[in-house]
Amino acid sequence: MDHAKIKDLLGAFLDNELDDLLKAEISSHLSSCQNCQEELALLRKLDEFSKDNSPVSQDEDFWNTFPGRIRSQVSQNDLKIQKKEAKMFKDSFITGQKGRGRKALAFPIAFLLHASLIAAMVVLPLMNSSNLPQVEVYSAFLAPPP
Repeated sequence: MDHAKIKDLLGAFLDNELDDLLKAEISSHLSSCQNCQEELALLRKLDEFSKDNSPVSQDEDFWNTFPGRIRSQVSQNDLKIQKKEAKMFKDSFITGQKGRGRKALAFPIAFLLHASLIAAMVVLPLMNSSNLPQVEVYSAFLAPPP
């Protein structure tokens, strides 16, 4: 097994999560590798440190005042955000549009005008029937010559 793989397994080795074959292989590697020995010593120190430092117990008053503290923190953050937004948009050049009613009326009128022009371009050529060719009706019902 290579050095990097063994280094990744040192935490599991320390917690006795490995099978006997892997434990023996890592133990033999640790006897010859100074870098892995230092890594294992560091992991042991971290493990002892985490076991020595038990969590601080909070009394009942801590949990009773918890929602109020959270609300005050959120409201302070909201005020900070509003101030930042005010600064951010202070120099904005976006202004309200004037003449919105005229623009709202212009679209339907333009649409109707274009639709009527297209309809006229389609319908007017269909209405002109003056130069249609004459169809010989009797030739349509005759059988072809043998």
